Amino acid sequence: MDAGEAEAIELARELHADQLLMDERKGRRLAVQEGIPVIGLLGVVLLARCW
Repeated sequence: MDAGEAEAIELARELHADQLLMDERKGRRLAVQEGIPVIGLLGVVLLARCW
């Protein structure tokens, strides 16, 4: 995991984000461990398709 993913997780935590958009496996795993709901690009595409 690089600094960008770590900062994104920290920002999501600080903002009490509803979801965090992240595709990196290590970053997703850490975010979930921290209790932050994660969605990937494919999830966003599937949500957009349903609209």
